[in-house]
Amino acid sequence: MKRIRKPLILLFAIMLSGFSNAQAKGREHSGRYVWNVELDAGTTLSRTFIASVLTSHGYSLDTGLYLGLGTGLTINPYDSGNFVMPLFADVKYRFVNNSVCSPYLSMKIGSTFYMEDVTAGLLLKPAIGVDIKNYSLHLEYGLYTGVEVTGILQRNEFTKHSLTVGVSRWF
Repeated sequence: MKRIRKPLILLFAIMLSGFSNAQAKGREHSGRYVWNVELDAGTTLSRTFIASVLTSHGYSLDTGLYLGLGTGLTINPYDSGNFVMPLFADVKYRFVNNSVCSPYLSMKIGSTFYMEDVTAGLLLKPAIGVDIKNYSLHLEYGLYTGVEVTGILQRNEFTKHSLTVGVSRWF
């Protein structure tokens, strides 16, 4: 069975590549302003639920590189009922540009602002995914670090981790 697995994976990759190149008219976002809406859901390392609605606006270059800025709203998994507003730079690289189907890598880096507390932090979210026409599917790791102000001269530093799956719609 192991001998068959690698050739099947290679055959599937070749077929997918041929399909995506034959259907290259599906996503014509290169060289212009684009934006997206993203829905994410997943878990933290402490096994609490996390969900986000994000939007990113930027410019898609002809090389397959996307550069943008984004914001949104995340349900804070660490404190029930607390919401987080991220502000981030969004960088994405598509390996097969101007194609219906392309794998990609992306990175969101920025700040998070907690709406219930006096808390701010750093956001770092690398992702791997696939673009299919005007949709993106991805698996994303989230690293949140910050300082929580709990009183006068009282501060708590924290580091949180999450793993989410998500879908985006590009316009």
